Amino acid sequence: MMAQHKAALRCGLQGRAEELEQPGYMVIDLADDVRRDIVRLSSIARRYFDLPEPEQGANALPFGCGHWTYGFEHSGIPDSPDRVSFFGASIRTATLADRLPTPLARELHRRLLGVFSTFEVMAEDLMVGLASRCGLADAAALRGGLRRWSMIQISRTLPTPAGDPIYHEHEDGHLLSFAQANGLGLEISTAGAYRRAPYSPASILVMPGELMRLLTGGRVAPLYHRVRAVPRKRPRLALLFFADLDPDLCAPWVDGLADKAGCAAHVLSNAARFGMPCFTQEDPDPGGDLSDQLPTGNPPGYDINGIRTDNSGLCAFLLRIEGRSSSRLRSLFAIVPIRPLRSWVRLPSRSYW
Repeated sequence: MMAQHKAALRCGLQGRAEELEQPGYMVIDLADDVRRDIVRLSSIARRYFDLPEPEQGANALPFGCGHWTYGFEHSGIPDSPDRVSFFGASIRTATLADRLPTPLARELHRRLLGVFSTFEVMAEDLMVGLASRCGLADAAALRGGLRRWSMIQISRTLPTPAGDPIYHEHEDGHLLSFAQANGLGLEISTAGAYRRAPYSPASILVMPGELMRLLTGGRVAPLYHRVRAVPRKRPRLALLFFADLDPDLCAPWVDGLADKAGCAAHVLSNAARFGMPCFTQEDPDPGGDLSDQLPTGNPPGYDINGIRTDNSGLCAFLLRIEGRSSSRLRSLFAIVPIRPLRSWVRLPSRSYW
């Protein structure tokens, strides 16, 4: 059944690769079995993200996998982190994930890799289709080149006022990015202006990145995008798959913008642009010391709710309480004279995600 499913994907997507040149992105409707896998994955992710933060934080893995709390990842602006925490998975961390202390984290990693396998086939088809269009004689030889260099993550937003950025404008830098979410918020830049991205819970959006531009000699442009908060009653969950190519296979399909060494260097350094650790040629030693590859606590200046912690004394305490308070506590704060604090600190609202 899985082989038939992969064959069906291959027949359909390889011929659609031209859509990444014009209009510059692609919408793929998901098969029912893939949709069911994502629904199950999202259910486990919700339960995982509801765990106490210290328990989540104990499940970090190398290469930006496992649990990474708010404040480490950014969209190119280090002082304005992406307003999410996320859990990532890659083929390289499969063995390490078996040793994670939290059962839900182990299950989440396993489910993510299940969806990874499906998305990997889709990305391979699109890559081979585009490489063929660019004149690469043996494009099929690229198959298998995404497996060790790609990753998948599911993120949950922090409380964010409607209209404020969750992710600032950026392009991901990868070969391809797949995006699927349980609600609106993603916007893409086309014809020089931002507009709401095509959205359906039954589809994914495929976005080319800088590596694709380098390999195609500029025939495919990276898609710039951003995410802004919209009024919601539940946190936004986003599933993201980042496909990159083995540096050893990164010879350009069209000459002109970069050579093989330049493309390979991009793969090996791209994640650092966003504050995250990069893949290396070597896999982590399962029995070795990984402490230098893992996050430690919250980044300086922020707590887990995305509130700056460089306020002192009573002010900081009240800010944290208000950010987490129930409606009853909010009524109490309505009569406590801390409202002037809003003039210099933006407080998250539970009404928007």
